[in-house]
Amino acid sequence: MKRVLPLLFLLPALVPFGALAQAADPGQTRTSPAQLGQNVPARPVRDSARPPQATPYSERTPVPLSDVDTDSRLRYVDYNSGEIYRLAGCMGFQTTVTLASNEHVDTVSIGDSSAWQVTANKRGDLMFLKPTAAKAFTNLTVITDKRTYNFELRSAPEAECNKGRVAYELRFRYPPEAPVGTPVAAKKGPVDPNAFLPPVEKRNTAYSYSGATELVPLRVFDDGLSTYFRWSASVSTPAVYALNNDNSESIVNYSARGDYLVVEQVARAFVLRRGTLRAVLYNDAYKVEGLDAQSPRPRKGAK
Repeated sequence: MKRVLPLLFLLPALVPFGALAQAADPGQTRTSPAQLGQNVPARPVRDSARPPQATPYSERTPVPLSDVDTDSRLRYVDYNSGEIYRLAGCMGFQTTVTLASNEHVDTVSIGDSSAWQVTANKRGDLMFLKPTAAKAFTNLTVITDKRTYNFELRSAPEAECNKGRVAYELRFRYPPEAPVGTPVAAKKGPVDPNAFLPPVEKRNTAYSYSGATELVPLRVFDDGLSTYFRWSASVSTPAVYALNNDNSESIVNYSARGDYLVVEQVARAFVLRRGTLRAVLYNDAYKVEGLDAQSPRPRKGAK
């Protein structure tokens, strides 16, 4: 059974799994909110204070990275492949999740794409998460080129958000990597990072746009199954949404591959957002296949 970690904050009344224990870096101190700004000596936290690992649902509350009050909004958590990380967010605030500097996001999949906005930076080592609906509750899986992360996402109660209990950044810490043997000699010749792209003759490039030009990608095309976006290296990648038939928007599942962001679907239009900027990309060749002789027939008298 996987262990569940709360990341931002937990109310005692909401924790059915028992007491929480705090973990800290060697040399760091543990400080309660009541002690911040007061002349109360802080005690070092020893590794022996960590909870036993055998507990089925072991929970730890991430602590501030320093004793400065403003830094209490910076949290950290130790990475473990067997953990489910519980994250609570506040409407109107976003949380940055910092991964290893040599790690790159490949795939992002979310249960309820209408309740949370999830994007990654171009390099793929930062994730930006924020709830877009009250009482939003879902799960999120992030797969990188090194690890898999499982999150449980929920919107925090408004009363807690009003108290300022919001984590602006969550940083993962990792165990030392095992030494590797003698590396295999790399093959000579350049490696094409975009070798995965479909052949040119299978690409639909019939796209047009409206709205903020700053958000429009340099390249966009689809192969009938997935849609490929490429922005300039100097441009921050916007959030991508699929535009539904009723003009509502839904978050898409995507992966970062080579120079492209690959959305795992084809849509009649996509909405691009960054801050107050908005643009719409229209798939001018989009069509829905109609029924044919091999398709199911309508039942007479059925409504």
